[in-house]
Amino acid sequence: MENLENNNEEEVSLIDLLAVCLRYRKLICIGTLAVTLLAGLWLFVAPVVFKSKLQKPDTYTVSYKIRTENPPQIVMNSVSGGNGVANIASAQMKTLQFICSQNRIVPLFGAEDKDGYEYNSAVKDAVKEFKYDIGSVYLGINFNVTCTIPENKLELLSQFLNTSLSSINNELESVIMPEVKDLMDIKDSDGEFKYPEIKLFNDKHQAFVSIEGEPFITKNEVSKNRVKKLIIAFFAGFFVTIFISFIINAVNNLKKDKEATSKLSSAWNAGK
Repeated sequence: MENLENNNEEEVSLIDLLAVCLRYRKLICIGTLAVTLLAGLWLFVAPVVFKSKLQKPDTYTVSYKIRTENPPQIVMNSVSGGNGVANIASAQMKTLQFICSQNRIVPLFGAEDKDGYEYNSAVKDAVKEFKYDIGSVYLGINFNVTCTIPENKLELLSQFLNTSLSSINNELESVIMPEVKDLMDIKDSDGEFKYPEIKLFNDKHQAFVSIEGEPFITKNEVSKNRVKKLIIAFFAGFFVTIFISFIINAVNNLKKDKEATSKLSSAWNAGK
């Protein structure tokens, strides 16, 4: 007998829910269609009418391999405590101070019209947005520089890196090469170079840091799955309007129930 009563209560509840939906069917239909229509206009019409403002350009993820040239260890021990060129260069290229100084030469990250902390903040935000990243050193002499940028900045990125590497090269040349020259001047009792590896390095030396090969580029296309988004908007509008319908129905029922209204009024006044 109890099971029968429970089943009847569940059936009544389902009927009540369906009744509310039927009572507010116009609101549900109009609300769902309105949300779907607005979403359709935004997804299909707006990008055509306001193409330059709403349509995001495709971006490219570009990865450059940076190769470094280490002088003999005896030189590195005296000028950098044993740290390799790759560690020195990658650490410097990660600092915002260095990025800002190079950005004033090649404005990859914009901010040309700003000064002081505003300029530095703008560059910092752009570096984060462009996902400009200096990778870890591997094999002791290589590291990668990766950046995600729009197509119109591909050439600017190449210029920015070349300028950055040139600056680092000049700094390393001024520190390392005088030490190399000093060691080359040291000869043994037979008049031979005491450190032949130093002379060999000096003869073959070209650049401490340089871009190796062509960059690896992948295109990040903007998602064009607008139909899927329209379907999501339809169901979102449908369920939201159903929820609103139940709220309206509940409010109307409370207005008709004087006892419930009195209790709510008393609770409201007690909470003041």
